[in-house]
Formats: sequence, structure tokens, C-alpha cells
Amino acid sequence: QYDRHESNGQSNLLSKIKSILEEKYSSSAIKVFGKVVIVEFSDPLHNVEVLPSFEQTDGTFKIPNTADGGSWEIWDPRSEIKNIEDSDSKNSGNTRELIRMIKKWEEKCSVKIKSYKIEEAVLKFLDNNEYTFSDTQTLIYDFFIFLLDEIDESQKSFVETAKKRAKNAID
Repeated sequence: QYDRHESNGQSNLLSKIKSILEEKYSSSAIKVFGKVVIVEFSDPLHNVEVLPSFEQTDGTFKIPNTADGGSWEIWDPRSEIKNIEDSDSKNSGNTRELIRMIKKWEEKCSVKIKSYKIEEAVLKFLDNNEYTFSDTQTLIYDFFIFLLDEIDESQKSFVETAKKRAKNAID
């Protein structure tokens, strides 16, 4: 139905979802943002992002993207989960632990790094390093060094501060 729209059917789909959610959650701010509809509750820790998806025959999902006139993207969350599981097995449980720690750091320090970007960075970091980690402090410190080359310029000061604090903790 939304493919038949002359332009940006993806935006129309998200707008329709937004209007349905506005009926149910009339006291919450609801907005369309990129690929999702965001429901903002009074406690921002409980905001919800709704990502409509359509499962394909190969097990992937088609998701809307409203940017640049609209398009459909293929997303494979099952593969992402398997990649994390495989990395976690290979790295003695460090993958999930590091993801959790970095997401908590991002939340508490008001750093703006998307959750999936953190997961991608941790996977890349652990896949590109052949050494084993003797302790958590070294793991975190080394990750912050790695992360400096992976993020936007606007976030580098947060990572630089975290790296310095991790080094102080080690010392």
C-alpha cells in the first residue's frame, strides 16, 4: 500500500502509526524520527521507539527509512544477535559485558551514540584484537582508545574523558 505513494510512502506509514499511537497515548509526545515513531513518556528512561517491519521470506525484515525521499532497508536482527552470541563465546563473555558497560556509560554521561552503533563498535573491536584481556580495566581502556576513531567528532571529548578516567582507574 505505501509503495504505491508517489513520494515517501515510508513517511506516510510512520505518520499513520503515529496517529494511531496518539489516540492511545494522548498525554505523551509522539514524533516520527527517521525509521521509527518515538513515544516520549514523562520519564525519558521509558521512551519507546516503534520500528514497523515486514518479515521477508529469507527471514530478514524490510523497514522504512524516511530520509532522502524515502526508501526501504533490509534489516537482519537475527544475524546481529548471532554475531553477538558468537563473539561472546569467542571472547569469554566479554562482548555482552562490554556492550552493557558502554551503553550504561552512554546513558549516564549523556553521550549520543546509538545503541546499535555501540554493538557494532564492540564487535569490531573484539574481532580486530587478537589478545586476551587480563582484566576489565584494560578491556575498557583499550575500547575507549579504539572508539575515538569510530565516532563523530562531536562525541570525541566524552570518549577522551572516559579514556583518561579509565587510565586513572588502572593506575
